[in-house]
Amino acid sequence: METSIEQKKFIKLELIGEIFTGAVIVFGLLIIQLPLGVSINKPVIYTVAAGVIFFSLVWHQLIPQKFSGAVKNYIESIIDIFAIATTVHFSGGPNSYLTFLYFLPNIDTAVNMGLGRTIILSFLTSLLILGEAIFNVSDGFSSNLSLAALRIWSIFLVTFYGRFLFLQVKKLDEEEQKIKVDKVREINKLKEEFVFLISRKFIFPINSIKNNLKTLFRENIDKETFKTLKIVEQNTQRLKKQIDDLVNISEIESGTLKLESGVFNLKEVAKETIESLKLSATKKNLELEFSGQGARVTADPLRVREVISNLIDNAIKYTNEFGRIEADIYKKGDLAIFSVKDDGIGIPKEVASNLFTKFFRIESGKVEKEGFGLGLFICKELVERMGGKIWVESTLGKGSIFTFSLPLASRA
Repeated sequence: METSIEQKKFIKLELIGEIFTGAVIVFGLLIIQLPLGVSINKPVIYTVAAGVIFFSLVWHQLIPQKFSGAVKNYIESIIDIFAIATTVHFSGGPNSYLTFLYFLPNIDTAVNMGLGRTIILSFLTSLLILGEAIFNVSDGFSSNLSLAALRIWSIFLVTFYGRFLFLQVKKLDEEEQKIKVDKVREINKLKEEFVFLISRKFIFPINSIKNNLKTLFRENIDKETFKTLKIVEQNTQRLKKQIDDLVNISEIESGTLKLESGVFNLKEVAKETIESLKLSATKKNLELEFSGQGARVTADPLRVREVISNLIDNAIKYTNEFGRIEADIYKKGDLAIFSVKDDGIGIPKEVASNLFTKFFRIESGKVEKEGFGLGLFICKELVERMGGKIWVESTLGKGSIFTFSLPLASRA
C-alpha cells in the first residue's frame, strides 16, 4: 500500500497531467491544420481528441482521489499510448509528424515508476510503431521498417537516458538532504551539550547565592541592604527560571524529557503553587483568588506545578496594577480542567495562534521583556505529554483565560 506522501505526489501529477494533456491537444489540433504533406483524417483526429478529453475528465475528476497512485497513473499511460497510436495512424501512419507524442507517456513512466513498468511501456510503444510500419506496406515496406527502427531506437534512448539522468539527480538530491540532516543533528547535539554545560555550570553558583541570601536575611541588616538583597534574590530566581527553560527545551527537542506520572489531587498542588506566588501579586496590588473542586489526576505533579506557576506568573506580569486574577478547577467528563482568568492587557487575535510557539513574546510597551519566550511552548509540550490540552481565550484590553486539561485518575 502506497504511503500518503506517495499518493499526494500522484494526485499532483494527475493535476499537472490534466493541464498538460489539454495543452497538447490544443497544439496538436493546430499542427494538423498546417500543410504537412501527409494524409490526415481530421474527423477521426477530432474524435480521438474529444475522447481523450472526456477520458481525462472522468479519470481525474470522477474517480475518487483515494485510488490515485502508481497503478492508476500507469493504466493512464497505457491508454495514452493507444490514443497516440490511433492519432499517428490517421495522420500519416509511418510518416506522421505526431509520433513524437510517444515520448510523453514513456518519459512520465520512466521518472515516476519502476524499471519493469518502464520497459513494458517502451516495448508496447515499439510494437505499435512496428505494427504501423508493417500495416502500411503500400508506402514502402523497407523504408517503413527503417523509419520504425529509428523511432524505436529514439524511444528507448530518450526514455532510458532520461531515466538515468533523473535517478542521478534524485540520488544527488538525497545525498544533499542527508548532509543537511546530518548537519542539523550535529548542530542540535552541540546545542544540547552547550545547554547541558551551561545549566550545570550555573546551577551550583545560583544555589550557592540563594543559600547565602537566606543566611543574610537572618542577620540584622538595615532596610537599604535588605532591599538590595531582595533585588538580588529576584534576579537569581529569574536566572534560575531561564536556565530551567533552556534545560526543558533541550530535553523536549532531544526526546530525553522525563515525566514521573502518578495520581494526586490537582487542587492541592495548585493551591501550594498559587500560595507561593501571592507575594508577587501583592507587590502589584493584584487580587489572586483560587477556588475549585478537588480532582485526582494522573500526571507528573512537579511538571503540573511548573505549568501552573508559568500561567499564574504570566497573568501577574500582564495584568495592570489593582487588577484581579482568578484560578479555578472543575471537572468535565473524564478530564480535570484548570483555568487562570485575568483582567489584564489581553492578546491581539492575530498573534494568539503563535502564543504556544518557541521564542514568541507579546510586544507590549507596558510589560518589561524578560526570558526567552519559551514558557508557554514548554507548558504546551508538558501538558500534551501528560495526555491533556492547553488553550487560550482572550479579548484585547479586557483580559485572558488560559486553560489546560488533564485526565482524571481512573477509579480502581
